[in-house]
Amino acid sequence: MTREQANQEAAKIFKELNIQHDEIMKQAKQKGTWKQGLDSNRELFVEVDNKAKEKLRLLKSMIDD
Repeated sequence: MTREQANQEAAKIFKELNIQHDEIMKQAKQKGTWKQGLDSNRELFVEVDNKAKEKLRLLKSMIDD
């Protein structure tokens, strides 16, 4: 995989991650569990963030130098 192809795939991963973050925020606000403050809701995103990081690590390992 070329670096350009990897960048395109990474962009897809980030787009998917943003959609998941929006959905998590929406659900938390509906349930009343959303907290005010910069880092107050970090724990809500840990699982999806870790999955995205793993996908990016795998993608990086697939790049042909």
